[in-house]
Amino acid sequence: MKTSRLIFSLFLLPLMMVSCKKDGEIDRELNAKENQLVGTWNATSVVRQLLDANGEVQDEQTITDIDVTFVFKANGKVIDNEGFEGTFRVENDRIIISYEDDDDYIYDIVSLTATEAVVLFEFDGPMGRTKDRYTLVKQ
Repeated sequence: MKTSRLIFSLFLLPLMMVSCKKDGEIDRELNAKENQLVGTWNATSVVRQLLDANGEVQDEQTITDIDVTFVFKANGKVIDNEGFEGTFRVENDRIIISYEDDDDYIYDIVSLTATEAVVLFEFDGPMGRTKDRYTLVKQ
């Protein structure tokens, strides 16, 4: 009996060691687009479109006085200007930000260079379906 417990414990020890990681580490390597995002990005403008039930634009406004910042870190973490922390990944030209205890926020990438990004974010707001087109510049 003691021998079987010892063998079982020896089997589990390497598994426990592999699953341990330091705070701030992620379980995967960042892909090329994720690496391109690493850094601080500030929104310079947002074009907000209010959509009808068919997805047609009913109203549009450009907002240039906005305070939106994302800090994407090399460890796969992201912090926004309000101090909320989460993780990010890029899949199929979409930036997916996951905050703890919240839904994923999905930003469709329109364009991404080393210094500028344009992304779309669609959501249900108080005025109905809304599509925001953010222009972000890297500091």
